[in-house]
Amino acid sequence: MNENHPALNALRAVEQRYPNVWSLADDLQSQFKTAGKHREGSVFSDAEGHMLSYRLQGASKPNQAFHPALFGALVSWRPTKGIYHFHPALYEALIETDLDGEIPSSLLLRMPGYAVYIETPASENMPYPIEGFFAYLSRMGKQDELQIVALLKQDEQSHDKDPAPLRDVILYSLPLGNHPVSDLLRLHFERGEAEASETGTPKRKYSEIADDTKLIIEHVVSSILSLLLYLCSEQPEIDNWTPPEPKAKFFGTKRRLLAAKEAMSWDVGLRIGAALDLSAKQDRESANEGGSGITVRPHIRRAHWHSFWVGKRGAQTLSLRWLPPIAVNTDGSEKLPAVIRQVQGDHHAQG
Repeated sequence: MNENHPALNALRAVEQRYPNVWSLADDLQSQFKTAGKHREGSVFSDAEGHMLSYRLQGASKPNQAFHPALFGALVSWRPTKGIYHFHPALYEALIETDLDGEIPSSLLLRMPGYAVYIETPASENMPYPIEGFFAYLSRMGKQDELQIVALLKQDEQSHDKDPAPLRDVILYSLPLGNHPVSDLLRLHFERGEAEASETGTPKRKYSEIADDTKLIIEHVVSSILSLLLYLCSEQPEIDNWTPPEPKAKFFGTKRRLLAAKEAMSWDVGLRIGAALDLSAKQDRESANEGGSGITVRPHIRRAHWHSFWVGKRGAQTLSLRWLPPIAVNTDGSEKLPAVIRQVQGDHHAQG
């Protein structure tokens, strides 16, 4: 594992500046009696992250070294420290895929852990210069949100002696529910969360954004959600993956989550990515040879939904599954490792 990884650098930067950050986060939960009251899949809410930032940094934004949203992301990510690296070909295939159809946003409750960090390598299809993003669930009381906190690439030419590189992150706070994933960005702007907007314009409405800017933002959010949805699918191809198991310890009567001893890096889509690379190579060779070719080469079938009724007649419910990009005509594609996570209603299962 690269110890100079952006996610680990963010964690260390917060710890070095605020050595008491984690104990204060634990105390904050106890003080407001929220420990154990977070809804399933969530251990720290966005509101608590902002309160933690206020206690550590005060309310003056120009003097803040770290964006308040980052605290919630790190508190949630620290117990497992899962980092996901997609095969380049699968990465490109996913970020190029638009999120069409009625994909319920509630499926994003099926993240593999309290929080994940997904790398976003430079690509022509990723117009924002981000290193990667944290994703975690903020679920307490009536709140049911997915928090996306993306780390901007740092200017290596900067000579600032005391830089504050993690104050200007890209934040999306997305309300989850039965509405489709395609509505999340519109809902995000309609709620008027000023600090979630890259432009910094207070309470900017979605309808007021210029069309060209809106297209870029929509594509970036769609790309981020496509990567995350793949991890939330029933059968993601993750090399040597095992469900992350956060550990806890009691200090007196207080139960506290412990930090994972080391970060775990997972390769995603190695076989599917290899199939995509092979397909691209064969297409190039076919074009150079001038052949028409009718063989169905290895490729990715577009992600789609499969809905079906379950239960006894008269008491049936509609079940919906998101089927991830499927390798077609690939040796062994039918033997992809099964990682099944079933969700019923508001239930979240890890592993």
